[in-house]
Amino acid sequence: MGDRRIVGGGIRRLGDLLSRWEPQIRADLASEYAADLSQLVEDSRYRHLLVLIDQLPATARVRAAMLDDDDYVAGLPDPASGDTPSRPAIYGWTQETELLASLLDTMRSLQQVVVRAFGGQGRRPDPIPRPETAWDRRRNATPQASQDLVDMFTRETGDGVP
Repeated sequence: MGDRRIVGGGIRRLGDLLSRWEPQIRADLASEYAADLSQLVEDSRYRHLLVLIDQLPATARVRAAMLDDDDYVAGLPDPASGDTPSRPAIYGWTQETELLASLLDTMRSLQQVVVRAFGGQGRRPDPIPRPETAWDRRRNATPQASQDLVDMFTRETGDGVP
C-alpha cells in the first residue's frame, strides 16, 4: 500500500490501522498471503505485519475501505495541488490494463478527429498515464544515454553474436 497517512511509530500505526480496518486487513492478509492476522499478532510479528499491510495491492479491500473513509480522505493531499502522483504504480499494471489504456487513448483520439471533422476546436487528448520505471527515466534522460543503453544490449561479442 505504501501510503502512510496514518502517522506515528510502527506499533502506533499498526494499532490505528487495525482499529479502523481490521476486518478488511484480516481478509486481505488471508487472501493475498494466506496469513492469519490473529497468529501474526499472537506471535508479536508487528513489523512483519506492517510490511505485509504496506505491500497489499491497490485492489485490496483495505485500500477500498480507506478511500471510502471520509476522515481518512480528508487527510490526503488535494488533487488540485499537484501533490498526488502523476503516474500509476507499476505493481498491478497488467497487460490487460495496458490494453484498456491503449483502447481508451484510441477512442479519445477518434473522438477528437470527429470533433475536428465537424469544425470543432481543441487539442489532442493527453494519453492515459502509464507507470514509469527507472529504465524509462534512464532512456529519456538524454539521447546519448538512450543510445548507450541500446548499444549495451546490441553490442557484438566478437564472434558475430550480439
